[in-house]
Amino acid sequence: MFIRKLSVLFSGTVLAQLIPLALLPILARSYTPAQFAEYGVFLYMSLITSVVATMRYEFACAHAPNKKDEIGLFYVTLISLALVSMLIIAILVAFPGKSSLTALLDRRLLLYVPICAFLMGNAQLVTYYINKGGNFKTVALIKIGQAVISGGCMVFLVDHAHSGLIVGHILGLVLFLGFTLNIIKINGFVGLDSLRHLALSHKRYPLVNAPGSIVNSVYLSAFLFYSKSAFDSVLVGYYSLINRYVGAPLGMLAVSISQVFLQELSHAEYPRLVGLFFKITITNILIAIFFFLALLFSVDALVPYLLGESWIGVEDYVLLFSASICVRFVVSPLSSVLTHQNNLHYGFAWQVLSLTVILVLFLLNEIDDYWRFSTIYVIIDIALYLVYYAIIYKGLRFYEK
Repeated sequence: MFIRKLSVLFSGTVLAQLIPLALLPILARSYTPAQFAEYGVFLYMSLITSVVATMRYEFACAHAPNKKDEIGLFYVTLISLALVSMLIIAILVAFPGKSSLTALLDRRLLLYVPICAFLMGNAQLVTYYINKGGNFKTVALIKIGQAVISGGCMVFLVDHAHSGLIVGHILGLVLFLGFTLNIIKINGFVGLDSLRHLALSHKRYPLVNAPGSIVNSVYLSAFLFYSKSAFDSVLVGYYSLINRYVGAPLGMLAVSISQVFLQELSHAEYPRLVGLFFKITITNILIAIFFFLALLFSVDALVPYLLGESWIGVEDYVLLFSASICVRFVVSPLSSVLTHQNNLHYGFAWQVLSLTVILVLFLLNEIDDYWRFSTIYVIIDIALYLVYYAIIYKGLRFYEK
């Protein structure tokens, strides 16, 4: 059953990723590495803002014991998203002066961040909602449509927008939500008192899970933010492109596995969960090895053909960052285990540890060579994710009935 659900979701994921990869030769020749660096900064800012806005109530919705609570928590998440996004827009409009954020991203694009975050949060929410109902085929088809629109807009907007990569990404999210909101049916009125009760009874998500997720998002984006301020934007563009396009197939597969595994966690028996945990581990390791070897033997030949002359020099960075991407792929889908209320503090502890370690690296850094600096970062990142795996396995015991 798990394999069948995953195959449906993964088939859509593969097709959704083939589309931007097919457009990559056009995008890489149309946009500079510096523009890809800008796109990467924008996406990470939107990700952090989205986590803040949802308060992680979408995970509460995914774990809801009955349909009534599920619908109520759906509304709680929507309300949180809307209020926080509007608040951030108001702050940006009220304080238009320069800040540390404008050093990373143009002010005009900063105003798009809460909008994109609102759309990302909604996309995450409805995806969990649809997946919990077992309608994986619908999600797969919509992801394909989103990829077509996003990629098409990015190509079309090369000469028609300040940043076609960013605007195209936002339009893809709008399409995703337009389709899903027409498909899902949420029946039943939930009063304000019920919504308040649900929000308070699941307060561990905003109080424990959300801060941890914010810390984790900052950790994932810290390398890009620091690199943007300390190194050449061309080199930062390398990392952004690798993370977005080379790492995306594994990243999307990891999300698909995580979503199906999360559904299994809500109802499967403990012995089955343990077996599934190790099956996913072994399968992901094999996929990661195959992925890395494929890059190892093909990257030198593919880069000039796929990306063009402006990207010559990215080859070694592809292999370096892919080592980290592969380890993350093995571990990340299993982190659904830590969404259990009794496990939230485990996830938070690791997230604080990882961010602390990486900030110490930045503070003590005296390396002006981007390759050496990136190598140290990748080694630390791999070590931290191995620790994360051990913590996740420890958290699995709370699912024992």
